[in-house]
Amino acid sequence: MKGTVVGYLGKDPEKKISQNGNEYVAFSIAENHYNPETKEREPYWINAKMSGRQGDLFMKHFRKGSFAIVNGDQGMPFMGTNGSIQGTMWANGFEFPPKSMNSDTETGGTETSMEDPFN
Repeated sequence: MKGTVVGYLGKDPEKKISQNGNEYVAFSIAENHYNPETKEREPYWINAKMSGRQGDLFMKHFRKGSFAIVNGDQGMPFMGTNGSIQGTMWANGFEFPPKSMNSDTETGGTETSMEDPFN
């Protein structure tokens, strides 16, 4: 399912190598969703991967706490071990947020206080 995730990175993007020997960049990103049961906003964590030049550029420009807009194919949500709803994404692109969202688009922005379940 194609989708766009708008949120904050939970950790610095990392370069990894698949079992097939292909390089990719892995990162986690959280969107806030309204929970009608608790009447509060809760993070929805997505474990994402991005390859090729897009992955390299993403790794260069974003870090933990950066606000990012990521496009790609999302997997079905699942219940994480900590009871939160989580997801996966094979990202194929990203957009730089408006300058007001990050203090510096070259290196990322403000830290987020949400705890990343993928750490």
